[in-house]
Amino acid sequence: MQLIQNFSQCSYGSTRLGNLKAYGMQSASTGHVTITGIEIDGQLSVPSPCFWKSLLNQFCVSKSTLRRFSTNDILERLKQWSPDTVIRYRIKRDAFDDTMIMAVSNRPTHQKRFDHRAGCKTCDRQQTLPQPLA
Repeated sequence: MQLIQNFSQCSYGSTRLGNLKAYGMQSASTGHVTITGIEIDGQLSVPSPCFWKSLLNQFCVSKSTLRRFSTNDILERLKQWSPDTVIRYRIKRDAFDDTMIMAVSNRPTHQKRFDHRAGCKTCDRQQTLPQPLA
């Protein structure tokens, strides 16, 4: 009997948010799509919980949003809102050549968030207020 060692290798890269392709299964009862794989630069990987947490943090989306929307809905909205945002990612590959997306990050710039109440892009901790008419 051969013992398989815990072997993992990490690789890093960057891509545009709009280039991510999601694959998943649709629930017969609710109709929600659960993402089971994400393709980045032609490589299909399983998204980890850390991936979702870092993606939500990157765009200042509350974790409670996952209670109302599926991961597929959130990813599609982020891709529509900011398709040209360049994200960096880390992929972990195990001994069986299975891959998992561990985290995403962005270059050190102002974090962008989507203000659902105002319906506009804002910078971190800044509100865009309507300007009075002259």
